[in-house]
Amino acid sequence: MGELQTEQLDKFHHKSALDAHEMNNNYFKNYVERNLFSSLKNLDKEINHNLLILDERRLKIYFKHIISILQSSQFLKFEDSKMNHYFNKYNLDKDNVLNINDKEYISLLNHIATRTDLFTSEGAELYQESVKAKNILYRYVAKYEILFFIERVKEMESEHLNIDTNNKSKSKQNQLSANQIVILLDRLGFLAHPDLEDLSRSKQAELISLITGLNKKNFEKYIDKLEASKPTENYQKDINKIDKLLDDLT
Repeated sequence: MGELQTEQLDKFHHKSALDAHEMNNNYFKNYVERNLFSSLKNLDKEINHNLLILDERRLKIYFKHIISILQSSQFLKFEDSKMNHYFNKYNLDKDNVLNINDKEYISLLNHIATRTDLFTSEGAELYQESVKAKNILYRYVAKYEILFFIERVKEMESEHLNIDTNNKSKSKQNQLSANQIVILLDRLGFLAHPDLEDLSRSKQAELISLITGLNKKNFEKYIDKLEASKPTENYQKDINKIDKLLDDLT
């Protein structure tokens, strides 16, 4: 099955870190994709690889180590209030903060200063404003992506170690993850109910969170994934599990 892989976890902080020079010389979304999202995607692959080769005893240690590394991220200390100015000024969608429509904000995030710009007061001011905006948004996005990933790792831990939040054993076969719950509710027409279909992602997620007792932020992400044109391999496995569950009931 292969050897234990640790490269992505060992380098997680470095790969997802905010490099001001690199970020200020690239379009913002490209930088986020190439650094933060790529780092988490590669770490996810590494974890799934290691799940195949570790026994239960070592899995307990491994999961504890992963969660500890993720929870030590500097981005989790970011104060959300620093984003309030940008939410208000540019009418950003808190449910999908990277879905930016304001041209002024897009221009600010994609601003790349030249040396000549820095020699003028106007150019220097724009550069500083751009640097600040990029830094704040990146830290905000990183915080919630990492929190989301921590919950995903905890779901993996629960599934593979056969434990739940009350530390009581459950059947792995019958236990649904947060993503599987969303897929099931979608299949049952829950989100298309007249009272729910026009609600924001945030409100829909809040309701599911109240029903299940699980993290609201995760449900927002998973509801968005329902519209993905090409599901990942792991997501397709969740779809297949729900389809089989429903087929077995009929």
